[in-house]
Amino acid sequence: MRDKKRIFLIIKFTLPLVLFLMIELGLRAMGWFAQEPFFIDAWKNGEKDFQLNDKVASRYFDESQIALPQPPPMKFLKTKTRNTFRIFCIGASTLEGFPFEWNVTFPSQLRYMLSRSFPEYGFEVINTGMAAVNSYTALDLLPEVLEVKPDLILFYMGHNEFYGAFGSASTVKAGKNDAYIRLYLLLQRLHTTQSLRWLFGHIALRPELQNNGSSLMEVMVKDQEVYYGSEKYELTMKTFQRNLERIVKLCKKKKVPVIFSKLVSNIRDLKPFESRSSLNLSADERELIAKYISRAESHASQKDFVKSIQLLESALEIDSTQALPWYRLGQYYEEAGDYKRALNAFLRAKDRDLIRFRASEDINEIIADVADERQIHVVDMPKVFSLKARNGLLGNEWICDHLHPTPNGYFIMAKAFYNRIIDSGLLNNPAVGFAEREMPYNVTALDYDIGLIKIHKMVHRWPFTKKRVLPGDYVPYGDEFTLQLVNKFYYGGWNWARIHYEMAEEFLRRGEFEKALQSYFAVIMDLPEEPYPYIQAANIYGDEKKFAKQEEYLRKAFEYSDQKGMLNYQLAMCLWQQKKIGKAIITMSEALSCDDLDNEQRLKARLYHERMKAGSEYGVLK
Repeated sequence: MRDKKRIFLIIKFTLPLVLFLMIELGLRAMGWFAQEPFFIDAWKNGEKDFQLNDKVASRYFDESQIALPQPPPMKFLKTKTRNTFRIFCIGASTLEGFPFEWNVTFPSQLRYMLSRSFPEYGFEVINTGMAAVNSYTALDLLPEVLEVKPDLILFYMGHNEFYGAFGSASTVKAGKNDAYIRLYLLLQRLHTTQSLRWLFGHIALRPELQNNGSSLMEVMVKDQEVYYGSEKYELTMKTFQRNLERIVKLCKKKKVPVIFSKLVSNIRDLKPFESRSSLNLSADERELIAKYISRAESHASQKDFVKSIQLLESALEIDSTQALPWYRLGQYYEEAGDYKRALNAFLRAKDRDLIRFRASEDINEIIADVADERQIHVVDMPKVFSLKARNGLLGNEWICDHLHPTPNGYFIMAKAFYNRIIDSGLLNNPAVGFAEREMPYNVTALDYDIGLIKIHKMVHRWPFTKKRVLPGDYVPYGDEFTLQLVNKFYYGGWNWARIHYEMAEEFLRRGEFEKALQSYFAVIMDLPEEPYPYIQAANIYGDEKKFAKQEEYLRKAFEYSDQKGMLNYQLAMCLWQQKKIGKAIITMSEALSCDDLDNEQRLKARLYHERMKAGSEYGVLK
């Protein structure tokens, strides 16, 4: 009897597990309900490569509740070549380059620098940035990144630890406990789990949020206010530290070098989103604080900042938990010329802001401590920016909203990572230095306006001060023609390359050849295998009689274009201009052997070919 009972209990407890395994194996065999991979196959030049999966965020977000954030559609070699140097960049919207397009991002600028400095390598700088993600996402995606053998991983993350997916104050939840969240992410890899998610998504009646006008910021925030030093705040700090330590452990196990970066925010020109005391003050204390603040503001209006500072410091001795008095103190210290104390006050104001879109200094200390303890390279990005900022206080000239850099700011980030890579010894003896340059490569006024018009709308919505935005309120960085093209980009269905081509044509009509070239170079930087901008740049250099540059760009176009005949024809004429007669004859012969020349072009090519063979100097053919 006991044996039968034991057998019954074994069957009772093992049968569900057996059934689960059978379902899981069956789904895998059929190829159904697999978790979205980070990388998918893509074709490039007839060969199979990898591309970042634009649906990978479905691991973390419910498509019925939010429009999925997407990483840039980047491709990279499935099989690395001997000279490939593969860098993965992991982070959130700042890494993605918000609010600008891909040519502005610090990974794009970094790739350009590295390619010029180390021409012997083929650099892949892969930008995996997605909005509204945090260290949990990075930890979940990291094993797949390590599988494709990166030579280096750069991390810039920490702003979204509260409101990003699975953050402590986020609408996207999987429990409060760190272990539960990691277990949930682990179970997500099972086909059975994905099938249950699919089933639940089709039978559950839930309101759709993505079309109600709410921004991503608003959709992601559940608990708007988190007090500095509260239980939720401290738990988030501990979780972030543990996730960083796990990230380092995985990378070290695969022997992949890592560079962390501390985070930057707008501290001078953005007052706290929400300021309130966390103390139970008496009525007399509240009245006294209000009196000190009112008198401080009165003295500040009379430019008596010394007295204003004294009064605010008296208020903060009673209650140091409110963000706004610290912010005002920072402003007064700056006006008084005490920039060191101003920095301290601005940072305290940011840390006490109840709406936590900007990472606190505790986040930066954790990054630095983990990097130091685990012997990881780290970029002190706040210090890098402070050396550029007015009075060492980071504001609107480098940050376009609360934490996203301007194009110049993204370039400063790229240069900081570049210098850290060189200092780390991973790459040695660069051919070109970048110490003096302050402006990003191949970024135009059009690129500024594409992003800044988006920011203009965003900063007039929650959590910023709400204000109705009218079409004429935005003042373009470029001019009215630039603004017309931006509107065609957002509302007219024109793609990014097309508006740059149109901008270049406008500059040519104005006779501004350098600006036209800059527009073509912007496209080349982002779409290096597109022949058209090389050809147009070559034409401009030809018109300016800069034939060596014309030859350079014609040869680049030749690598990617199918129109070999016409390009050989143009290249032959360019060589003839440079008195490279022998090369010109050979190149014109190659043009005549191509099928893409029409009858008129072929006739012209033959006539010029004869003149070249006759040893004539270049001239107009009669």
